[in-house]
Amino acid sequence: MNPTTGIVVALVGAMTFAGPLSAADGTARNDARAIHQRIDRLLAAPKAFFLATADGDQPKLRPLGAHHVVDGKVWLGVGEFKNVYRQLAANPKCELVALQPEGGKWLRWTGRAVFADGAERERLEEVFLTASPGLRRIYDKSPGKRMMCFTLADSRAELIPMMPPGEVILNEAKTMPEADKKKSAERNREAMRLFEKCINTNDLELGKKLISQKAAFKTPVSPDPLYGAEGYLSVVSMMRASFPDIQWKLMDMVADENTVAVHWTCSGTFTGSQPFVGIQPNGRKFSTTVMNFYKFDNNGLIIDDIAGVGIAGILKGIGTAP
Repeated sequence: MNPTTGIVVALVGAMTFAGPLSAADGTARNDARAIHQRIDRLLAAPKAFFLATADGDQPKLRPLGAHHVVDGKVWLGVGEFKNVYRQLAANPKCELVALQPEGGKWLRWTGRAVFADGAERERLEEVFLTASPGLRRIYDKSPGKRMMCFTLADSRAELIPMMPPGEVILNEAKTMPEADKKKSAERNREAMRLFEKCINTNDLELGKKLISQKAAFKTPVSPDPLYGAEGYLSVVSMMRASFPDIQWKLMDMVADENTVAVHWTCSGTFTGSQPFVGIQPNGRKFSTTVMNFYKFDNNGLIIDDIAGVGIAGILKGIGTAP
């Protein structure tokens, strides 16, 4: 399948502390709270700060203002319906910059966006909306119109003067061991093998095991996002209504710990009951190739499908393109 897609996903909640704290643990926790409170003050000083994300290979930058310290961590808020949320879901690496109004310094906070989920998501969203009641007109908690809250994990914060060196406030950055990267890459390859079966059989139960239910796919066939496995497979069903025997064959793939690039061939016969892009069924066959890039979350679920559109191959096959 090759619809134009965008994904919305909530990943994991914030770190929690379980069990009794030793004196050293308590000191570390208090230090962490103090550091996050300082970061919060540095974000508040200029009234607005900037968040940088990646949209594919294109950097994106925009001002933000919403942030609160909750449970000793700085939390930020973005709209579920905004491109910034889709970008963070597909690639959680990001950076915040806040220029301080006095002293000629600026805060740079770099890390991985981790979104709150479940009850924690509800609680944090209410914190943000209570602090700024006017936002309730925009974020009314209906599907697709939620305030999504995230903090930065594996992060590094620096207070930098115009002439370095600066002061490292926080440094918790860490990288995944090579063995774990290989294990995650193989997990993602196996998921794609199952995904091939899923889309060729329209197996919803299998789809729920492979696709995040909080994913929101944007496609040309619907003005609203199509959520989770149900949304994804609804597009497959639409294709099957025009091409009852449509099949996708996985020809090759390259995987790492969070992305799989897949070379598909797609073929079918135009004998269905529904027109395709306004063309009536005519019994002709098509076969085309498609390249897709699938993004996976930390739980091994598909969170994004970036497709190379292969509709030209379909149109050529059914006799409507040169």
